[in-house]
Amino acid sequence: MRIWNDGPPIEEYLLNQVFNKFQTGQKGKFGLGLAIVQRIAELHKAKVWAENENGGVAFYVQFKA
Repeated sequence: MRIWNDGPPIEEYLLNQVFNKFQTGQKGKFGLGLAIVQRIAELHKAKVWAENENGGVAFYVQFKA
């Protein structure tokens, strides 16, 4: 599953850390939302990641077959 956002890119150094608890970007507040997403994905044996793409950011969720 791909979820795309036309907002500003995530800082490159944060792409591998964005799912950590309390990790925020430039305008982030609490840094818990993506950590919760990752935990739910793990419980369903799925993988999540983020990528900067042309004109925005994409979040991916991949479930095992």
